[in-house]
Amino acid sequence: MKELLSYKYVGSKFSFVVMGWCLKNNRFTADTHVYRIAGLSGWRPKEATREKTQSHLDAVIPVELKFKLHFFLIQHGRICPASRGVSKEKQRCEDQTEVRKQLQK
Repeated sequence: MKELLSYKYVGSKFSFVVMGWCLKNNRFTADTHVYRIAGLSGWRPKEATREKTQSHLDAVIPVELKFKLHFFLIQHGRICPASRGVSKEKQRCEDQTEVRKQLQK
């Protein structure tokens, strides 16, 4: 990761993606959708930055869930009004509740 970060315009998100997808290094990447859902669901410390959220989730999510959960959260963050932040009420959708249950096992 250190080598990737040495390139101009390469940040931690891109480095995690390259390591996870291209190098099969089982990293969990926290993009905008993942960061937002992690905050709404209480999966990250309230004041955590995106980088701290990424490190936190990467440490606590089991390896076998990282790849599938990452894509689920991105897709879910794009389509669910509660997860996109466009809902008028602070609501939780059923999927967020179910994922939370699975992660607490």
